[in-house]
Amino acid sequence: MGRTRSTGGVFRTVLLLTVGAVWGVAALTGTARADDNGAAATLGDFVHADEVEIQGEDGYELTAGTSSLTLDGQELQVYCIDLYHGAVDGAAYTETDWSNSTLSGNPDAGKIGWILGHSFPNLSPEQVAQSAGIDSLDEDTAAAGTQAAIWHFSDKVDAVPHDQAAARLTEWLTSHAEDAGEPKPTLQLSASTLAGNSNERIGPVTVTTSADTIGLTLDDSPDGVRIVDGQGHPVTSAGNGDQLYFSVPPGAASGRARLTATAVSPPTVGRAFKAVDGSSQTLILGGSAPVSVTAEVSVNWAEGSHDVIPAANAEEHCDKGGVLVTLQNSGDEPWSTTVAGQEAVVKPGGSADVLVKVREGDAYDIEVTGPGGFSKRFQGALKCTSSTFRPTPPAAAPGTSGSSGGGGLARTGGGSAPVVMGLVGVAAALTGILLLVVHHRGFRTSRAGQSRKSRRH
Repeated sequence: MGRTRSTGGVFRTVLLLTVGAVWGVAALTGTARADDNGAAATLGDFVHADEVEIQGEDGYELTAGTSSLTLDGQELQVYCIDLYHGAVDGAAYTETDWSNSTLSGNPDAGKIGWILGHSFPNLSPEQVAQSAGIDSLDEDTAAAGTQAAIWHFSDKVDAVPHDQAAARLTEWLTSHAEDAGEPKPTLQLSASTLAGNSNERIGPVTVTTSADTIGLTLDDSPDGVRIVDGQGHPVTSAGNGDQLYFSVPPGAASGRARLTATAVSPPTVGRAFKAVDGSSQTLILGGSAPVSVTAEVSVNWAEGSHDVIPAANAEEHCDKGGVLVTLQNSGDEPWSTTVAGQEAVVKPGGSADVLVKVREGDAYDIEVTGPGGFSKRFQGALKCTSSTFRPTPPAAAPGTSGSSGGGGLARTGGGSAPVVMGLVGVAAALTGILLLVVHHRGFRTSRAGQSRKSRRH
């Protein structure tokens, strides 16, 4: 991640991203994301970083390296994979698949995964230096060299660290990178809501996880309702690839239940994290530690014959350019509904898919309603490609001297379109500093008049 500078001035951003996610939804009503699984965390300041130059006609300099991502009390380290997209104060982030991130359709995504597995902080600076044949690296230069190599493949730029050893690391990583497979999610369930009849197994819900095993608990359920495997055996734990069902006993009155799955595992290095509303840059995990992650699925059922028993799930599809909403009807009559202006009819015992088109970078808000007060809402944003906005370097202010200032540094290579811009002049006889304060979609950027190399605080 980076802090932009140019030969005309310093581009310093101070931000704290508060990250959260809501996995569970009520059986009949609720709000969820289409990408409603995975770890949620809070982005902090730089951990290790050094100066990097983005070369080209409009080249500029920035501070680049790893930033902290606090998840379940553990501080993990992340890199940026969306150089020209700014970061936003208070943005909510969630773990996501490559196919639903800015790595979607990127043929070099696997090379970024290889870099993360063969560099810092997954390996120590000493191990990285030995592998690359470099005399000496510290944590800052190793992080800067790694970030520069990642941007080579994520944003197709020529990023060169100022430090010679870091620059050699960037060259070694980019020239040796191979296609590595995508890592497994920390915890992912294939559905957030299900529907069915009593006296049957309702499901399946498929588990995808990097943990060896996950714990299962059943909440708010009537007596006799159990979680079972494909053979109908009650289970309290599961592993990657397992399929789970709700077993509802014969004669059970109409009702609902909620399954909570919990994994304690390090999120796998190489997993992507994106902003829920698409307003903030996309990140990728470079260093990990064990954390606790939960996911939930709700089910509602009816006793005997019932006109319509609805359920709805949604999934973002970058390759389809939108959100695919899947409707399920476990009742005895057709279910007619409208999804984002599109009419849909779901046959008894059947399902139907509705693709809601969403423009790149846009937020979506999709509501599905049905009989008996059923309502399900999916909110999020489609962020599938790296941003192409290039920040315009600020002009040098006459008679000013450079200042790195205090506070945190930016975790971004650029900024998004300014919402509010204000100019504050500070007359100081000794320092002669002119500060330009710019609000970029929720984060504050200050520019000083003249360039100089600055370090982390």
